[in-house]
Amino acid sequence: MSLQPKPTYNSRAVRLGQQLRADLRRGRFTPGEQLPAERDLAEQYEVSRSTIRRTLEMLVADACLVKTPRRGVKVPAAPARTPADNGLVAWITLSLSADADEYTRGLHTALDPDYTLGVYCAHADTEYYAKLVDKVAAMRPAGIVLEGGSPTGLPLYNAKTLAETGIPVVIIGEDDPSELDCDRVISARFHGSRKVGQYLVQKNYRDLALVTELAPKQQAAMVRGLRSALRPAGIPLPDARVFHFQAPRGLAQPPDPYIDAQEFMARLLADGFRCGTVVTEHDYPAVGILRAILAAGIRVPEEMQVISIARCHAEAASPMRLTTLDDHHEELACIAGEVLRRRMNNPALRPAVHHVISGDMIIGETG
Repeated sequence: MSLQPKPTYNSRAVRLGQQLRADLRRGRFTPGEQLPAERDLAEQYEVSRSTIRRTLEMLVADACLVKTPRRGVKVPAAPARTPADNGLVAWITLSLSADADEYTRGLHTALDPDYTLGVYCAHADTEYYAKLVDKVAAMRPAGIVLEGGSPTGLPLYNAKTLAETGIPVVIIGEDDPSELDCDRVISARFHGSRKVGQYLVQKNYRDLALVTELAPKQQAAMVRGLRSALRPAGIPLPDARVFHFQAPRGLAQPPDPYIDAQEFMARLLADGFRCGTVVTEHDYPAVGILRAILAAGIRVPEEMQVISIARCHAEAASPMRLTTLDDHHEELACIAGEVLRRRMNNPALRPAVHHVISGDMIIGETG
């Protein structure tokens, strides 16, 4: 029995097949596109129609092309990509870049080595934050973690568009007003401020005021936490000592996270306001308050002191002048990463709100 010779790799059809494969990879023919007729292909590649026919048969056999009855040959449609096809988890934050570091470390802890973490920081630019969300969603990452409160109380991005991508999302913080149906990880202000209240009782600080940029609805849990710790010791925090300031200049570009609190406190002091201890939600407003106090010639901490509930990265602006009592951004982000991992592994899970106190403790998980 005679054996048929195997085709050699220098045969015209094989060489043409290699060229066609390269053209497919380069996108000369797009997924789902019908290839030109054999006669046209023969002219384009300057070969005979029989060579084109043999080449197409080879590529169809290798699943590089698809033969359709009465319609010729076409490029296979691109398989539908799902977010899970991409090993990228995107961390998008409105915060200043320095404030993203602790969150980034926590997310790395939860997601390494299975996912690559991409960090996208809007540096307090709300318009850029919205664009970042859209651009990153178009990249189809495996998951997205968002962190960014709204100074206006209005959503900063299109939640409907993001939801339609099907990408699992976890939001860090309680100041994102979007109606996105997703997991949320919250460092409950009640517990952080209660910890500060206990510290105030321990030190017997009684002449108190709270100065905050949070709107009344947002500050309610913080005020409750402070009062729950202060009340048994008979230390008052009357409504008249709870001050709210707005922060339009802090989000101007380039941002100045201290200026609004500084100007507000300067006006209070110019009007004759005095107290022993000023409490605020984090140390950006704390630095602004501290600057105003020092500019007024008031000694710190002998005559007035400033206590920050949560730490950012403002120590260099006021060394040894602030007391910061609640700092767990890294562990908050670590929990967010674990929640996102669980969501990516099981998309059918019902979204929940996870209230974080400290460490890896989660309380009040609610739907």
